[in-house]
Amino acid sequence: MGIFNRRRRSYEDSPTTPRRPLAAAQKGSPARAAHPPGAACRICLSDNGALIQPCACRGASTWVHVDCLKRWAIQKEPRVDCWRRCGVCRTPFSGEGAVDLGEAFLGRALRSKPAFVPAARHALGSALLACGERESAAVHLKASLQAKRRNQGDTADVAAVLNDLGIATGDERLFRDALRIYGALDMLETNDAAFARLNRGNALVRRGLYEHASKEYAQALRALEKVHRGDHADVAKALGNLGVIAEYNGDYEEAVAYHSKALNMQRAVFGKDATTNDIANSLENLGVARGRLGDSEAEGHLLASIAMRRTLPAQTRAAVRTLAKLAALRTKTNMDGAQEAYTAARFLLASENGPWVEKQKAALARAAAAVSSSGRLSSLC
Repeated sequence: MGIFNRRRRSYEDSPTTPRRPLAAAQKGSPARAAHPPGAACRICLSDNGALIQPCACRGASTWVHVDCLKRWAIQKEPRVDCWRRCGVCRTPFSGEGAVDLGEAFLGRALRSKPAFVPAARHALGSALLACGERESAAVHLKASLQAKRRNQGDTADVAAVLNDLGIATGDERLFRDALRIYGALDMLETNDAAFARLNRGNALVRRGLYEHASKEYAQALRALEKVHRGDHADVAKALGNLGVIAEYNGDYEEAVAYHSKALNMQRAVFGKDATTNDIANSLENLGVARGRLGDSEAEGHLLASIAMRRTLPAQTRAAVRTLAKLAALRTKTNMDGAQEAYTAARFLLASENGPWVEKQKAALARAAAAVSSSGRLSSLC
């Protein structure tokens, strides 16, 4: 199981395009959530058919048909960014709708618009990446990077592909290369360069280089606060990353402050009842930090994160991770509750496959044994 419950179209002229279908979405995914009474497409104004929430727009602009977005993007050509991001809020499209648009763009480019193929591969690769399909995304992003570098040299567009490919592959050198390009173009204070810094910081964290990562995050935050005045989802990402570093350094009160600010900012941007990956991450991080302080609200944050992840596409791995943290927290006061969290994580893994699944199953088995024998549950994350 994974994301979507339908076959993906193949591209006859594209031998490098992944052929495997994406897996099934959990019911309630916001990518194709049942729209509320009175909701209508912001383009055609009809309430017939499936509507999606592809971006940060709210109010009357919340809902839209995928096919209407496709027609809108075609009308805007030769601009190609309309296949990737909203023309109003300027946030990248996300969820199954974004993958639909990327597929449509690539199919159209291969049939009749060969000059658009590199941009279409970038659009589809980015959409797949946002849905957790990193291997499939990397195929498109590598092809896009090769073509764009050959045609353009080192441009900001090439740096953007390097950033996405770095996320897909985990290769920190790609972020450094992107930042080198932004520096040569005098663009280090831009939103895109700030994201390359955030992603390089993430790569450094995975290597245990917390001090270096903290510097990257702080520089990114300063740039983002200059670009975006007031509340913004990108600023919240930087705040959350700094909160993680504070927790790693044992400064749990500072971590709570960062994560609380990030969560409040995300709710101000997306709506207090919104369901997004970013909010789920902030709830998880806030729960962990509060748990370190013995705060009674910690479990509630973790439970809220788990509930949110179960309604979002491609979040099984993250949900298992959060359940493990919940189990670790419960071992202090509620052994039965710890076993319950372990069982829920095992249930989620039962419908997944891949190397990460086997590794996580083994970790869960060790955790269960630890609970049974010593009353302690080691962290799985």
